[in-house]
Amino acid sequence: MNVNSELAKTRKRNSKGKFLPIHGLSKTRKYKRQTRQKWEKSLSNEKKEKLKEQCKKSRKKGYKNISEQRKKEINERRNKWRRQLMSSPENRKKVNEQRKEYRHKIGISKNYGSGKSSGGGRPISSKLTEQEKKERKRLHNIKYKNNKRGAGKLTIKVIQLVYEDNIKQFGTLTCYLCKKPIDMQLKFFGKIMSEHLEHKIPLSKGGTNDYENLGIACNRCNCRKHDKTIAEYFKYLNKKGVKK
Repeated sequence: MNVNSELAKTRKRNSKGKFLPIHGLSKTRKYKRQTRQKWEKSLSNEKKEKLKEQCKKSRKKGYKNISEQRKKEINERRNKWRRQLMSSPENRKKVNEQRKEYRHKIGISKNYGSGKSSGGGRPISSKLTEQEKKERKRLHNIKYKNNKRGAGKLTIKVIQLVYEDNIKQFGTLTCYLCKKPIDMQLKFFGKIMSEHLEHKIPLSKGGTNDYENLGIACNRCNCRKHDKTIAEYFKYLNKKGVKK
């Protein structure tokens, strides 16, 4: 048997489980502990909470006062530790399992891994059965047809008026959202994708195919706008900080 292991059995431990020194606590340390315990008992709960808040604020201030070089060193050490931890496949599995358990507890992804939904709650098409895919497609087609019927017929005369009025107003074919001229040579997979006939109020929100509800937009603006109204679209741009 080693001498250190025999000493470890005989040595006493603290309340935290740490070993006490062999010669025992000094008188000064005992006195400090006793005085601290008395002082803590004399404090009220309100004072204890205030002291805790002060400690938190002082820690935050201390972290802010650290130099930028020191912060970089700390971040580099963390990144090295993470790389070492995630380098082995066993550790990766453990970390992924811990993340799943944490998400299930919070309720972020209740159907995570079951194939019922992706992260945002939308059903995953790759994990659906053939019958579910057919039903989903059928419902989508019914919704699209109903929106089209409510919008009315789109005639060639109305389309011609929209294009002619746009050219008269701006001189050239321009986007009514970003007020920039449209590039007529822009192509996507061999097809011209320069301009789009766009609904100001989308069909999914009760829009019609009337002249007043139609406008010409560029490919970028129409894809960004998607199913938003004009007011919602400009709010979206302001939130994201996107240039018009």
